[in-house]
Amino acid sequence: MPLKVLEATVSSFDGVFEKFRSEAAKNKANLILFLADKGPATSLSWCPDCVRAEPVICKKLEASSDDIALLRAYVGDRQTWRNPKHP
Repeated sequence: MPLKVLEATVSSFDGVFEKFRSEAAKNKANLILFLADKGPATSLSWCPDCVRAEPVICKKLEASSDDIALLRAYVGDRQTWRNPKHP
């Protein structure tokens, strides 16, 4: 079975996570990848570490013959995360 991918933002996370969790027993592994939001100009994450790591992670997971679910959780924009008052 191919890698099953769900995507969630901060505002949609609860609903998407509930679906992810409800289907977890069907998979050998269930993983959550936390990523910085994609920039509107590039469609790439504003976080350079995320840009480097995500393709490597996805390539490894896609090569697996096991049933794996991946939840890509986008956790916010650059302005929010660079704010020193952000929790």
